[in-house]
Amino acid sequence: MFRKKTTRIITIIYLFFFVLRVSSAQDQIPQTWPESTHLYDSKWEKIPDHPRLFINSKRWDDLKKQVKNDSVSKKVFEIIKERAEITLKSKSLISPGVGVFHGEARQIQGRIAVLAITYKLTGDKRFLERARKEMTDLANAANWRPDHFLSCSESTVAMSIGLDWLYNDLSVTDRRLFADAIIEKALKTSLLKKYNLSDWLPLTNW
Repeated sequence: MFRKKTTRIITIIYLFFFVLRVSSAQDQIPQTWPESTHLYDSKWEKIPDHPRLFINSKRWDDLKKQVKNDSVSKKVFEIIKERAEITLKSKSLISPGVGVFHGEARQIQGRIAVLAITYKLTGDKRFLERARKEMTDLANAANWRPDHFLSCSESTVAMSIGLDWLYNDLSVTDRRLFADAIIEKALKTSLLKKYNLSDWLPLTNW
């Protein structure tokens, strides 16, 4: 029941934007594709500033007006803000020295998203600080359960959204911590044979 509720909240978050308009070489999977001819420096220089996942700075400004003037948008935001307020009073989902399981990762993803949205639309720093705490706990977790890579993927999405949406409100130290967590706990881990060549993939619906 709780899992369905969490999924529903995350769905509401994503619908909100529509409604509102390396380890060592021997441990890695051998490269079987040619070197990219597209990822050169001039391309990287054209990447837009943060935020760029699902939304940009102008859209945030537009949303502030829209949640005041559009009844549907206002109602959706009220739901999101309510969840953010509940999160402020909730305990951390991560235990020290323990990896982040799928259910926890999904809940953390929802927490970071509602906190970030509420902060960006209200300016209330309580939500910024709690989002930062959720991200710090996630970054300091023992691992993101690469043995069950769906868990790892959910954690990666959670951290990516938080880092992107709150980038300009985070310290340089926080940015580095959160970006390094994505690199070390997800991207590099995804290249390890032991997590990619296990037999769980063909035996499940994944």
